[in-house]
Amino acid sequence: MAIANNTQQFGLLERLGAMFGYGDSGTTGQYMTVPTALNTSEGWAPPNTAGTAAATSGSGLGLNVGTGQLALQGLGSLAGIWSSMNQNKLAKDQFNFQKDFANTNLNNSIKSYNTSLEDRLNSRGAVEGRSAEFTNDLVNQRRLSR
Repeated sequence: MAIANNTQQFGLLERLGAMFGYGDSGTTGQYMTVPTALNTSEGWAPPNTAGTAAATSGSGLGLNVGTGQLALQGLGSLAGIWSSMNQNKLAKDQFNFQKDFANTNLNNSIKSYNTSLEDRLNSRGAVEGRSAEFTNDLVNQRRLSR
């Protein structure tokens, strides 16, 4: 393939082009060429030789794939936050239910213990001939409470 008059051949660019199917490392086959100066009458400018900083100084946001991926990542993050907040709410509800359940069981156990204690001490006091005041004092001393 002939090289045009306004283009210059670069070895590194040939090798990069070969990686993407534009030849095989520049030794044989098609060469990749880079123009040294482009036609400025059609609105083209010569290549930026000062570096790529001026070309990449923009924000990069706009209607492109990178912005779309950024937006999808943001939506995914928001969905994850919303999901974790709902899971946290459900975990708190479950904890409060279990706490109420445990407190109810504990209160019922205390009442059951106190009732059986009172019945036992009243029976023992009647068999031993003790007064009701003495039996009530023993019940009050040994009663469980919260």
